[in-house]
Amino acid sequence: METIKIWEGRRGAKNGCDDSDVQVVEFVGRDLGYLRTSEDPWDNRGIDYRIFQTHEGLIVIHRTDWSRWAGEGTLGSFVVYGNLGEAVKAGWRTVLENAGVIPRRVRSLREWRAERER
Repeated sequence: METIKIWEGRRGAKNGCDDSDVQVVEFVGRDLGYLRTSEDPWDNRGIDYRIFQTHEGLIVIHRTDWSRWAGEGTLGSFVVYGNLGEAVKAGWRTVLENAGVIPRRVRSLREWRAERER
């Protein structure tokens, strides 16, 4: 276990001046996984996810929406769940699977279609 610092808010600059507004949160835990997604073919914008487990067993998912473009800030936010099961029920399954935190679930075509129709 180590001391982990995450942040929420906005980091960035306008007209050469730092106009960041962030709050730092610190806790003791361990890093479970990391995922970077980008739909931009040049990787100028994307989302990073970091998944942690606190020493009490809580699951923390930190999301960072980033951009390499001048004038566009970077946004940070996080959510906390009691365990991995709660995070999956809240809709984080794909992120947790792609970050390597939980094994990928193999679904039948029928299951996949039923999930899409909900």
